[in-house]
Amino acid sequence: MSFETNSHSIEAIDEMTTHLSIDDSIGDTVFSKQWLFKCLIKALEQLNGESNNESQRQTQTNETLNDIELDPQLEEELCILWDMSANEEVILFLNHCKAIDLLETILQKTNSRRFAVLLTHLMIK
Repeated sequence: MSFETNSHSIEAIDEMTTHLSIDDSIGDTVFSKQWLFKCLIKALEQLNGESNNESQRQTQTNETLNDIELDPQLEEELCILWDMSANEEVILFLNHCKAIDLLETILQKTNSRRFAVLLTHLMIK
């Protein structure tokens, strides 16, 4: 099987790739809006998981209550987001899409110490 390529199809692919890259980039950075939104969704899912286990938590002691484990993958992604937030364009985008408000709400409701620490650091930046 042989592939025939022409300059028209290559240009079309390059144009589509460029268009997709531009639409997904945060400002002039290489950071992805889609990745950022997925990270925020995972943060909400973590909080949802905490809420779904509320009846189990009510029977635990206060010491255990405040130490719910954070999903390791989410923790890693929040650390990456924290690093990304050193970029001014990322901060502007987070403010524009009201992500800071979302993080603040999650912070107020979480029962995970590590989650709270990461969210606090993100909001401080």
